[in-house]
Amino acid sequence: CHRTSRDSLCGLVCILARREVAEALCASRDGSDADKAFIKARALRSTKLLKKLLDHLAATSEDEDPGSILEGNVNQLTAQFAYWCQVHRVGVDVERIVGLRGARKQMYE
Repeated sequence: CHRTSRDSLCGLVCILARREVAEALCASRDGSDADKAFIKARALRSTKLLKKLLDHLAATSEDEDPGSILEGNVNQLTAQFAYWCQVHRVGVDVERIVGLRGARKQMYE
């Protein structure tokens, strides 16, 4: 289960590294207010989901996530998502919502 989770997260990290994928998720298609609002709402939901996942992984034992590998992968995914939200001016402060501080912030950076 851990290996499958790790591989899936690594795949997402690789996918989100591609500009085309980020543009599909974060860039407005037609520049309309409705489209921008939809993208912002989707980014906010995604950020809240990443926060829940990070909170869960932070409370996970060493036996369940050896070396915090999954937590590190989700931090990397969160960093990429935050970057693309900034690049495309989505209007969602991923870092603030996720609550990056302490060890989590060090992993993220």
